[in-house]
Amino acid sequence: MNERMTGNGSGSPPRHMDMAVPQSPAEAIEEDAIAWFVLLRDTDASRDDRARHAAWLAASPAHRAAWQDVGALWGGMDALAPANQNRPPPPRRRHRAAALAACLLLACVGAWAVAPPGLFADERSGVGQRRTVSLADGSSVELGTASALSVHFDGSERRVVLHRGQGYFMVAPEADRPFVVEAAGGRVTAVGTEFDVKIIDDDSRPSVAVAVAEGVVAVSAGRDGRSVRVGAGQGLRYGAALIGPPGAVDIAEATAWRSDRLVFHERPLGQVVRDLERYRWGRILILDPALAAIPVTGVFNARRTDAALDTIAATLPVRVVRVTDLLAIVSPPR
Repeated sequence: MNERMTGNGSGSPPRHMDMAVPQSPAEAIEEDAIAWFVLLRDTDASRDDRARHAAWLAASPAHRAAWQDVGALWGGMDALAPANQNRPPPPRRRHRAAALAACLLLACVGAWAVAPPGLFADERSGVGQRRTVSLADGSSVELGTASALSVHFDGSERRVVLHRGQGYFMVAPEADRPFVVEAAGGRVTAVGTEFDVKIIDDDSRPSVAVAVAEGVVAVSAGRDGRSVRVGAGQGLRYGAALIGPPGAVDIAEATAWRSDRLVFHERPLGQVVRDLERYRWGRILILDPALAAIPVTGVFNARRTDAALDTIAATLPVRVVRVTDLLAIVSPPR
């Protein structure tokens, strides 16, 4: 697409949707500095963009100090920084610079990388990796990208805890010893069946999607812990408070990840981006909340997330800017 990410007409560039509402003028200026950095990293940044940036710098010493902070944290900014940026930041800015560094770090690697769930899990898969784990009872589980689980078998129960990610479970039948998958506060119980369990991170409120390929499972979740039977060709979703009703699902679509395909049918762009993030290092940030609601229908290669982003940029009214290898920005078109 030929559109460019542009400012909002007020002399400040757009800010991404994950940033908190500024609590002070200093914080607002620092967020502007980050947004200017994103804008000027775009290879299509125009002379007008650079002129507006120069005007923003000239408007206040605080603007220049914030820009220096970004340059010091990221490096490689000499070509963008004016020659007269030699004003040392006041001591009070050191604390704000530390906060800015934390903001940028989280934007690039994601908060989950600081202390990922299941850090000491029995079995894990890497980013972009699929891995099959054979269990002691003859069952097996195929782990999706960036997934982790722990196994607890005893004489009365076979229990597996899915800490993060996704798994396709192929359960060996044992009538006297049920097979239980625990994920995000819920339980999926089976005797002998095949089913998919996916933890969905949604604004720090994880939910779980269950899809049954063969047999029947019982899903218990929600505040009341009620149990719902889910048969072959059905699925449901539950969260910490509620469990949804079972309904028909496309099993081939739900398990397409097992052949490195990501299939979306009228899915909001925000959810699509979260799925793509699971297959790559770093973050994909959406600047405008309205963009996150755009419906997406398509099939993407899970091993080629950059190609998926290119397709999204070519077919939807959005622009994708790769700031670094660890950070991509989805913004409104011009």
